[in-house]
Amino acid sequence: MGIEIERTFLLNKPGDDNWLKHTNALIEIKQGYIAQGYGNTVRVREAITRDPGTMETSEISRRVGIKGKPKGIVTPEIEARVTKMQFNHLYELCESRVIDKTRYIVPIAKHVFEIDVYKGVLAGLVTIDIELAAADEAIVMPSWIGEEITGRKEYTNHDLALKGLPQHFVTWWTS
Repeated sequence: MGIEIERTFLLNKPGDDNWLKHTNALIEIKQGYIAQGYGNTVRVREAITRDPGTMETSEISRRVGIKGKPKGIVTPEIEARVTKMQFNHLYELCESRVIDKTRYIVPIAKHVFEIDVYKGVLAGLVTIDIELAAADEAIVMPSWIGEEITGRKEYTNHDLALKGLPQHFVTWWTS
């Protein structure tokens, strides 16, 4: 079983798109949540990777994943590939517990910033994930990085799919 070491941030201010010029790939993501319990979640995800200049598809990935209960910024996870037919059947089980977003890949220094721009009922929300090799790894923070939301349950994709935009974000966005 693998682990994910990740920190998550909000964009510094609504509408800030200074990061866009550094994008080297974008991934259209559709994911849904099949089950949750005891701090674990089961999700299904389709990710279509495109070149940001030409919009040509370079990869399509479909996976089912299980994420364990996070311990700080470390989360156990395991994923397995599924066929298009399997994905479609599993996605139907998710009903309304789904998320649609575009992920922009932005390499800066030795890190890769994954900037998720949410669509649909979550439109306006932009989060930034940085995967790390170690929990105490130093990060060079670009100016467009805002408040850290690592560990805040209301910002997990699972909770966003179930409950919508967190009140904290709505307050921040409108202030």
